[in-house]
Amino acid sequence: EIEIFKSKKLMQDVVKQIGLETEVYVKKGLANVELYKTTSPILVKKINEKEVEKDILKNLKINIHLNGDVIELSGDELPTPIQSTFNKTISLPNSNIIIQKNPHYKVDKDGAIKELQLRILNFENTINRFQEIIDAKLEKKEGTVIGLSLNYPNKTKAQDILNRLVWAYNNDAIQDKNSESEKTKNFIDERIDIIAKELGEVENQKENFKASNQI
Repeated sequence: EIEIFKSKKLMQDVVKQIGLETEVYVKKGLANVELYKTTSPILVKKINEKEVEKDILKNLKINIHLNGDVIELSGDELPTPIQSTFNKTISLPNSNIIIQKNPHYKVDKDGAIKELQLRILNFENTINRFQEIIDAKLEKKEGTVIGLSLNYPNKTKAQDILNRLVWAYNNDAIQDKNSESEKTKNFIDERIDIIAKELGEVENQKENFKASNQI
């Protein structure tokens, strides 16, 4: 069970459901702080990933400036700055994305955030990264309870990842049970069909015997 929790299949489901391939940051002092849910003014959805040869472009860092409904994207890895608006497809060197306004964004005392940094991450790299930092272990040596933990700077996001991992685990178990039930049902139906066919043949033989002997 511990290995299942750490499996690539479950983490793949988590990455897709939460959208872990995009990260939004704001500079506070000397540090970059990740924004998530109500702390981020934008929501970024990765539509699809492009084939790229350079490893540096698999994970892309972009500076974002918000000016009303206008979005300005710039960075060393962009050939030229890009201007766009919300809810439109934006073509980047490694992917296509859509940026939306976050309706649940709560402006803090410093005012609305205008300058952001966006990171677009490679799908496989993201799965491997979170697989490495997920910790699953027995709470007690002789027990059957598994403890899950995740060492990640944003506490809210870490909780969502763990909750989604448990959901994916339970969903996977339900699918396994449904698959077994379906196989059992199909086997029983098959046997019933065979028995019905055999009984039908016996009845036909009996009728033929009676008819040939005028019984």
